[in-house]
Amino acid sequence: MPTRKDVQLAMRYVQRGSDLSFFFDELSSPDWIDPLREEGLFDSPPPPEISDDMARYPEWAPARYLARMATLSPERVASVILEIPDTENPRIHDAFAEAALQMPAVVSARLVPQFVQWLLGQRSLLLPIHSAKLATRLASEGVVTESLRLASALLTIDPPETLEGLVPRPIPRIGEHHFYDVVEELSGPFVEALGIPALEILREVLDDTLRFRSPPVGKPPFDDYSQIWRASLGVVERATDCAESLVNGVVHATLTLVRKDSDTANSVLKTLSAGAWKIERRIALFAIAQAPQSFNLELAASLVTRSDMINDEAYEDELKAAVSALWPRISLDRKYDYLTLVQNGPAVAQDFRDRIGEDWGEYVSVWQLKRIASIFNDIPEEFGEWADTVSRDRDLAALARPSVNASFSFVGPTSPLTADELSTLSIEDLNRFLSSWEPTNEWGAPSREGMGRILAAVVANNASRFADSANSFIGQQAVYMGSLISGLKEAVSKGAQFDWGQTLELCSWITEQGEISPELENGERETTESWRWVWMEVARLLAAAMSSTESNPTKSFSPQISLILRRLAQHPDPGLETEARFGGDNMDPTTLAMNTVRGEAIRAITMYSWWETDGSGPIPGEIRGVLATHADPDHDNSLAVHSVFGFCLPILARLDPQWLQTLIPVIFPQRPDLLSYRNAAWDSYLQYNGPSSAVLEMTRKEYAQAIGNLEHGGGQRRKRSIEALVRHVILLYLWGHVGLGNDDLLAKLLRAKVAGVHSEIVTFSGRILRQSEAKDDPDSQLSADQVARLKELWSSVRSLVESEAVSVDELTGFSWWCGCSSLDIGWWLPELHWLLLSGGSPIPAFRVVDALVEAAAVDPLTTIRVLRFLVDVVDTPWTFIGHLNSVRSTVAAVLAAGDEVAVRRARQLIHELGARDIANLSDML
Repeated sequence: MPTRKDVQLAMRYVQRGSDLSFFFDELSSPDWIDPLREEGLFDSPPPPEISDDMARYPEWAPARYLARMATLSPERVASVILEIPDTENPRIHDAFAEAALQMPAVVSARLVPQFVQWLLGQRSLLLPIHSAKLATRLASEGVVTESLRLASALLTIDPPETLEGLVPRPIPRIGEHHFYDVVEELSGPFVEALGIPALEILREVLDDTLRFRSPPVGKPPFDDYSQIWRASLGVVERATDCAESLVNGVVHATLTLVRKDSDTANSVLKTLSAGAWKIERRIALFAIAQAPQSFNLELAASLVTRSDMINDEAYEDELKAAVSALWPRISLDRKYDYLTLVQNGPAVAQDFRDRIGEDWGEYVSVWQLKRIASIFNDIPEEFGEWADTVSRDRDLAALARPSVNASFSFVGPTSPLTADELSTLSIEDLNRFLSSWEPTNEWGAPSREGMGRILAAVVANNASRFADSANSFIGQQAVYMGSLISGLKEAVSKGAQFDWGQTLELCSWITEQGEISPELENGERETTESWRWVWMEVARLLAAAMSSTESNPTKSFSPQISLILRRLAQHPDPGLETEARFGGDNMDPTTLAMNTVRGEAIRAITMYSWWETDGSGPIPGEIRGVLATHADPDHDNSLAVHSVFGFCLPILARLDPQWLQTLIPVIFPQRPDLLSYRNAAWDSYLQYNGPSSAVLEMTRKEYAQAIGNLEHGGGQRRKRSIEALVRHVILLYLWGHVGLGNDDLLAKLLRAKVAGVHSEIVTFSGRILRQSEAKDDPDSQLSADQVARLKELWSSVRSLVESEAVSVDELTGFSWWCGCSSLDIGWWLPELHWLLLSGGSPIPAFRVVDALVEAAAVDPLTTIRVLRFLVDVVDTPWTFIGHLNSVRSTVAAVLAAGDEVAVRRARQLIHELGARDIANLSDML
């Protein structure tokens, strides 16, 4: 263990700032934290360096060290961060936020007050982005109060200092450049984790923003003129100000929540339809149109048949869409209500009618038709004559469309030809145009890349025409050859069929040229990157073709394809420079392999072996040689390429198990200097594949070694490894391939003293139970024997907690088990009660609340005890407010059960829920 004297000795050799940085960057153990703190090396964070015309924010090596150690010793790192003198240096803020993201939620929550202070008071670099992710993580792990506090700080809006034109422009405290991304996080993952409270925060901030823009006049709903500045709610684009960003957020959050369950959907609809601003009511209608099945039909129908909704043109487009979505299902009475209001015409003030003057009749007809055009063919007979009269000589299709065309804006390379223009050209004329056209290279002007994008899209929609003339593109600009091949690849993925002869001629010509492009007609050569991309598209096309069941070449092309693939496997990409630049912390080896020529080539070669042998193997001899060569790190030193062998391991095992058995020591080498290659292949296999019995028989040793290695490494890599390894071992256990015996893989996994392992075991097992019950096919559901195995597994985990070998905090995922129909209530309810008595807390708690409804009839006393426990251990009342029907049904069942003790406890709980302002159930007393 290092001591303060060790630190003092090291500091004698520190002469420059770079020496100190080197010292901290080389530290890999958290054991240095305490002696470094004692020596005062965390006491002097560098401030910003401000001059007249610029600001510089120095890096601080101690902050980087603390961020790296956060996964290994989160408590100590958090304590040190809180002791460090406050600094205005945003780079240090970023490092501490990165550290917080690596800590357990209960630890990182201690840092939230400091982050809030920085977010509200100082310049930020990446702190807002990291903080938004932290808010989501806190919410997902049940630390609700601090997650809401962090989200509120991130969304703080300041009133405008000046007016820009006629509309005041409120300013986000964190700056507009971060606000869009923060809202995107807080309206997506944050909402999924937290539910309705997350939507309420977004609505509150939108309310503040709208009040800054246009102070409300009169009574709600206030006119926000959103039909002008946000005409379409269906367009998700880069917002131009914070109001548009917040509308994006509320729309996204609303659609996420309404698709969750009917109770949540109805609650959201009621809230929005009573909102203070018209934009909220527009969003309510928009949600009905997007997810009509999510809502109580009568509730949704009552909204679209309200006079204020029908009469106000601000709601016109959303109303039309909502009515159209609901019309086939709503009652005849509701249809009559709606059509009667429309038939009566717009309810407007007399002065408005006076302004329209003699065109009033025309105005009324168009107003009515806009509201019935989309349902015209399903209007009840009683209204038929009126509808025919007002629709005479009218374009109903045009009137049914939204008033504003919703479209996505594209920012990027543009083309000199549209897709329609390109499609009308003959192949000869197209090639002539591609050869002669020269871009101006001005900003925003058409470019070859833009032309290539349009070409790929056109080819994808008419593959046969272009495949029949593919060899006419030989010698074209690389971007055009690559775009042609890319379009054919897209067509293959859609199942298009075409003759492969000329396409393979083009691919063969490309791979004959070598890694340096041939000269063009003007004597120039393509850039290395452009030419590399063409090779990669060839590899991707052949991989797609070999994987397709509909767009295969015939076997007569096999020798030609094999030759092309072997050439692709000799390409120098990826080189060491590419791996150094894009690999490491930037991109895992498998992802990098998918973006390199040789990586895609090895994948394509594996799929070729499947195609060539019709999936029965063995792998052809010349292909065996190519694969064996590139699997050997002493021959091919690319980590990315090596990872592909893990990615393709199940296919290789299926095709040629005996040959693969001889290659396993090469794919998973044990030499210390090749450990990174072993990890690259193993991580790729584990994370991109499900388990298989064939692979298990060859890799039991690797599984055991992976379990032993879990305590090494940290951060996201270890988290992903835990998740993938648990997934594999649990599924193998369910299939009967591994057991709980002392030397079995699952037993070894249970003995692992690594935080998160047992949590993932419990959570993943519970999710398997729920997913199995959601399947319609009985053969896909868990058998009674498999359910018994999971119960035995739970007992093993529980024993570890009881012996204090594992923390009870690892059992939060038991909430997924509760309420599963394959588990007896008499089993899971006592287990849940034990968990709560032991100090555990099920997450997400709402699953338990919903499950208790049925449990109350079986064991009312234990049920009410569990519900009472939940009131104490759950941080937020929204668990009960959002699932009030379940709470009410559970309490009602307990009261009706007749158990005197249970009834008394239920009455006590009713009083407590009311006193704590969680829920008013006094009508049940």
